[in-house]
Amino acid sequence: RWLGAVVAHIGALAAVVTSFLTVRAVGGRVLSSVPSERVRRMLDKLEGAPVRGVAMIWACFWVVPYINYAIAIAPVTLRDYVLGSAIGLAPWTCGLALAFDAALPLLERAGIVS
Repeated sequence: RWLGAVVAHIGALAAVVTSFLTVRAVGGRVLSSVPSERVRRMLDKLEGAPVRGVAMIWACFWVVPYINYAIAIAPVTLRDYVLGSAIGLAPWTCGLALAFDAALPLLERAGIVS
């Protein structure tokens, strides 16, 4: 049971880190120089606690892939991004993997999967 959850979590992390690195390579840290005061305040909070900030963003917006692009061009280090992503995505990836594991016998009995 838990092996599937671990594999799902590693796959999710690999996907978001690949996207992060690609966008960071192309766009750099563009948001560091945004003149908007509102954006600057949000970035200051993210810079103040980057791991917690990234974790909260993923915990709230786990199905919004373009959030990853915004984080990639923000002033967040790769280390903080990976740690925050691992924490923020864990409840979703593990929970969904375990839910599907629990639902599989029901689907098999119903003849939906074999």
